[in-house]
Amino acid sequence: MTDLAQVLVETTVVPIFGMPLPLSTPLGLAYLNASLRLEGMSVTPRDLAARVWREEKPLHNELFTLSLPPAGGYYGVRLPVVLAALEPDSFPEFQHLGEKIWAVATKFAQESHADLVLIHTVDANIPFAAAYGKAMRDKGAVVALGGPGMNLARVRQLMLAIGAADLTTTGEGEQVVVDIVRAVATGTPFSDIRGVSCLNHEQFVENPPFPLADIHSIARPNFEGMELYDCIPMLTSRGCIRDCSFCSEKSLWSRFRLRSVEEVISEMEYHMLHHGPKQIFFHDDLLNGNPRWLGRFCEVLISHGSPYRWDCYLEPYRLTPALVDGMARAGCTYIRMGVEHLAPDMLRIMGRGQSLQEIETGLQWVAEAGISLFFDLIVGHPGETEAHHQENIHQVRRILRDKPAMGVSVNPYCLLDGAPTGQKPEVYGIDITRWGDRPLPKRWEYLRPIVSQFVATHSQQPSQDVVHRRVRELITTIEDAGRRVNTPVV
Repeated sequence: MTDLAQVLVETTVVPIFGMPLPLSTPLGLAYLNASLRLEGMSVTPRDLAARVWREEKPLHNELFTLSLPPAGGYYGVRLPVVLAALEPDSFPEFQHLGEKIWAVATKFAQESHADLVLIHTVDANIPFAAAYGKAMRDKGAVVALGGPGMNLARVRQLMLAIGAADLTTTGEGEQVVVDIVRAVATGTPFSDIRGVSCLNHEQFVENPPFPLADIHSIARPNFEGMELYDCIPMLTSRGCIRDCSFCSEKSLWSRFRLRSVEEVISEMEYHMLHHGPKQIFFHDDLLNGNPRWLGRFCEVLISHGSPYRWDCYLEPYRLTPALVDGMARAGCTYIRMGVEHLAPDMLRIMGRGQSLQEIETGLQWVAEAGISLFFDLIVGHPGETEAHHQENIHQVRRILRDKPAMGVSVNPYCLLDGAPTGQKPEVYGIDITRWGDRPLPKRWEYLRPIVSQFVATHSQQPSQDVVHRRVRELITTIEDAGRRVNTPVV
């Protein structure tokens, strides 16, 4: 096979993705879609996460609760669940879940006619990705796993060793997926492709990723063949200016890259022309990573008559009344603001700005500008004492009493492997027990050299019982104030 157009390529997101409600168009697939179509390749995007949410709601809910438990916990690759997704009786406590994952994954695989399947992974969807990848390989397809879920070498090795994939990728996907299709078409060894990990004669081969792309050269996302919901997803940047203790973003992107104002507005115009009037949601970690850029962006939109409605994430720092007013006049209708805590000592531990006055005035300016607002709080971060928690409650009660209407998102702390708390747990008082010499089912004993560094359990202060109580107390405080609250707690 030498004609690239003859390779039937499927780009896929699998559950659980886009939590808690996955009915948002996966932007990562749209970027891959654009790169592949520009090369004349045949691409079919599949959003299996949305299908599971619609057709297999109990499975979605079980995967969601496992990934984001009400008292927080470990948001990472759980080895027993991954192995149970392929061999359900491997771990009796996950046998029922494994059977459901495998049944749904094989059903979806039977519907596919792809020669090559590119699966976008995050930590929460690794079990389903393993099952779907194995089911597609059983049909004769080539399977590649990419995305943030492949950031750790031990995860890449595991997925190859259990037969869930022929290859995995790291780094940005736009270039490497084109090279993978060419390799499938021409029979080139995957071990020759930059950014790819694979097995070569049973030996793990890992090639370095491509350098970060010039962000101005990346093709705008292509939503052809994809379902668009109420919002069109967009990015003005990649990466983040912060290195917060609880977040893994810095381990994914080494630096912050920002597109030009003209490029972003041109893309907004393109989407509105081709997809009709829809809300735009900017998926950037924070849209005010460069306040000067944001101010100019708003000025240009206002000069065009503010033709678009858009939403975004912000941090509560370096805001001014003029900037926030400009956002409102430029069409911003909703902001999700990363406050994270209202005790200065906890903000310091988290690597955040510690000025409560700066946070409060930022919240007030946004609300007074008429922009719908939710702000995020994290409960139970390692080192949070009862005094910190009570200060958090006191400040929340006062802010909600004194400031215009706003809602609060309450999130129990979760440990991420790629975050500073996961990379240096001892600094934060986290005790992690690795898989080490723990027993493995005989079927999987050959994995022992790979799995020894997987997280088995972890403990911290505050404990999960305490975190659950604090989450409930904070939710009650918000509800008593008559304000809206979002939370994964059920």
